[in-house]
Parts: sequence; structure tokens; C-alpha cells
Amino acid sequence: TANYAGIVISGKDNNAIGTGLTLCDYNTIESNTINGGMYGITLTANFANGANGYNKIIKNKIYDFYTDGIHVLASYNSLFEKNIISRPTRTNSATTVNGIVFGQQNNAPIISKNKIYECFKAMPTHTAAFNGMQFNSSSPSAGNDIIITKNLLAESEGKVNQNVI
Repeated sequence: TANYAGIVISGKDNNAIGTGLTLCDYNTIESNTINGGMYGITLTANFANGANGYNKIIKNKIYDFYTDGIHVLASYNSLFEKNIISRPTRTNSATTVNGIVFGQQNNAPIISKNKIYECFKAMPTHTAAFNGMQFNSSSPSAGNDIIITKNLLAESEGKVNQNVI
């Protein structure tokens, strides 16, 4: 179910990607190893009612998640850096898999030096859609550009439809 995730900041108590008021700013999620779950790390809110801000998701190892390695909704000025995102031993999968996915408005995130790879290594015949990084209706407001720099996206085995960014 959607309630299984490694580390969760969510606008709902009963949903790892629920939107709503969170007021969870200035958190540092660093140097964790997460194995399995629907999501590795979630950082979700509702921009109009209180987005998450100034959070750092850095140096985490996120393995064998079902659908999204990092799932972000409504954030501002957050850093996503030096995370390793991979599914080397996962043997079942969602029909769409995202290394990092952003939805809703996200202002001035920095996505830097992450490594996303081997997301279908144990499923060589799987035909899912794979997005290394997906930005779904996540346009920032003017002057709050999304910065994507020095990431490595490689080796998504299987027969998947692959989209890097």
C-alpha cells in the first residue's frame, strides 16, 4: 500500500504522499540506508496551505522501492544531493517507476550529484515505464528555477520505456 515508505514527511497521517499542511522545514535527512517500501523517501505537502522548505535529502542509499525512490510535492529551496537510488534485487514493480519525482509547484530545488541506476536489474523482461527524474506539473514560480546538475542516470535494464529526465 501507499503507507509503506522508508522516511516520510507527509500532509496526511495515513498516506505517505498525502498533501496538506506539514510545516516541516529545515530537516536534514542524511546518510540513511532504506530497503524496500512503496517509496524510499517522501516529502509532500500542499503549496497553497504550507509547503515544505529548506530541507536537505543528502547521501542516502535508497534500494528496492516499488514505485518512487524520492517523491516530492510542494517544496521550496530544498536540496537533493549525493543520493544513490537503485533497485538491484526488486522482483516486482509498479507499471511506472521514478527515481525522483516532483509534483505540484516546487520552487528552487537543487537536484545534484545523485546516482540512479539498475532499477530493473532483477526484472530483465519487465515492460514498465521508467523515469530517472520526472517533473509532473511542478513548474516553479518566476525566478525560482529548478536546478539539475551533475547527476548520473544509467543502466535501467529490462524492456522498459526509459526517460532520463
